[in-house]
Order: sequence, then structure tokens, then C-alpha cells
Amino acid sequence: MGRETPFDKAQFTSEYPSSDTYTEKVAQVADRLVKARWLTESDAKKIKQEAQARAEIVATACQKGIFTEAQANAESALRAFLLNLGFKHVTFIATPPDAEACAA
Repeated sequence: MGRETPFDKAQFTSEYPSSDTYTEKVAQVADRLVKARWLTESDAKKIKQEAQARAEIVATACQKGIFTEAQANAESALRAFLLNLGFKHVTFIATPPDAEACAA
């Protein structure tokens, strides 16, 4: 009985300008839901741990340049695939990984 509303990039960055802000807001909402008895303490703890883990994964990926490497690997694999299908030229117009994602 939940609802999910996807944010576009502008909405997300406006609401969560940093990974710290994201994890803090997740914790605040989880705590509020526990007080309102919509969530158990145990579930709130798991949700907060997941938010923290996601923030750490993004930070590590940024530090190690994984986003840039993943994009290059994806383009290379897609290029090979499309050329093997018979396309003569393959050009990617892609936005590089966002520096803001790694800014905090």
C-alpha cells in the first residue's frame, strides 16, 4: 500500500543537494513514521542503513571514477553490438556522469 513518485534530476538535486542531506531526511522520515506507528523500529533501522549504504556506494564510485568508466564500457559494448548488426556508423551523444553527483 505504498506509492512511488520518481523525481527528475532537477527535483532530486533540489530536494537532496548532498548525500548527507539525503540520509538525514531519510532518517527523519523513518523516525516520524515510527512515532506514528506506521513503521517498526527494526524496519526504520534497516531503511536508514540502506540509505547510508547507498550514499557510501555513490561516494566510492565517484572517488574511483566508476561512473565514467561504466559509461565508456557501455558505449564500447553498444557500439560493437550495433556495428555487428550492420550499422555503418555509431555516434553517442551522451551526457557524461554528473559532477554534482560526486560533489558532496
